[in-house]
Amino acid sequence: MIVGRLIVLIAKYGLFGIFASMLIENIGIPLPTEGAFLVALNMVAHGRYTFWEMYWFIVASHMIGALVAYGLGRWAENGLMHRFQQSQKFVDAQLAIQGWYKKYGSITVLATRLIGYVRPWSSLVAGLAKFDFWPFLGWSFVGTLLFVYPTMKVSALLVIVWQRSPAAHLLISLSILLSLSIVFILARFLKPKSKSV
Repeated sequence: MIVGRLIVLIAKYGLFGIFASMLIENIGIPLPTEGAFLVALNMVAHGRYTFWEMYWFIVASHMIGALVAYGLGRWAENGLMHRFQQSQKFVDAQLAIQGWYKKYGSITVLATRLIGYVRPWSSLVAGLAKFDFWPFLGWSFVGTLLFVYPTMKVSALLVIVWQRSPAAHLLISLSILLSLSIVFILARFLKPKSKSV
């Protein structure tokens, strides 16, 4: 029911609600943006905006959130590190991800924009890792373009199937659950291993 309330709140504020949802999620606060996508698609379905107008609005919202998070990581590092330095897990994760940025560079930026589970944190970590700004901006933009389009299309298709076929509700729900399970398993599998000293 929380997601339902969130959708109502986003819808109440329209474009600002969509923008705020995308911004908040992209600065590292785990707020599900699915509700914002559904509100956006509803606005498109009712002719308030075209698909492409809404697409570019969502891309811009994602990018603004990514830039804010990058800036917080890059220029507010002392404040962030002071707050989190007691957590050895945070320090270990930061060191591992910084290593990924050094080893894989731009591919890391692109890949993390495509994976919903890590996307909210990726820009903050890029800033903490002092990843170069212009490659970060370019690859974040490409990754966001590649993420938003299929997300909007798949969401629109699911809404249509959901509305037209009550029998598909269970299948859609199980598919979403399976997808989330795969993401969770991948996150556990890809989690950096602690090295014993």
